[in-house]
Amino acid sequence: MPLFTRVTLNPVNPDVRKVLRSPEAIHAVVSAATSGSSRPLWRLDGDRLYIVSDQLDTDRLEARLGKPVISTLDYRPFLDKLQNGETRRFALTATPVASKDGKRTPLRTPAGMHQWAERKLAQAGARLDALDILDVHATRFNRQGRKLTFHTVEYTGVFTVTDRDKLTHAMLAGIGHGKAYGLGLMLLF
Repeated sequence: MPLFTRVTLNPVNPDVRKVLRSPEAIHAVVSAATSGSSRPLWRLDGDRLYIVSDQLDTDRLEARLGKPVISTLDYRPFLDKLQNGETRRFALTATPVASKDGKRTPLRTPAGMHQWAERKLAQAGARLDALDILDVHATRFNRQGRKLTFHTVEYTGVFTVTDRDKLTHAMLAGIGHGKAYGLGLMLLF
């Protein structure tokens, strides 16, 4: 059973502030809390952490995140209500890239970022109707002694569902690269 979890964090708590400084630290917390789950997705929006997973150990989240407010729902009823032809607003933080010869190159122009989103949403069973690019920034952190950089884009927009099965799969599997570090989880409104 897929779960959708919203965790409201207390950013004043020093333990929470320490975790929030690095996608690697958040990844470690989410991985520990979803141990045994098939590839969980997560997304941080301000003081809210969203997680999509097969299972969740709330005690592990509470131990690392200082007694946050946790709300978990069965995600399947929401996904089952998606219908072809339905229009939805969405938010997505992703790392749009072009791949050539096994090397990923970040897309840095607005046109390239827009085309990437349109292509990925079409693959995910949705026709893009409107798109805004809210923010573009580089996220840098160390992972096992290596410096990693993700060029991330925060998108919001509107799409029409064209294939609910593909969209459901994308909602559970994520969109694009960098899913372990908080990218690719799309929220629908």
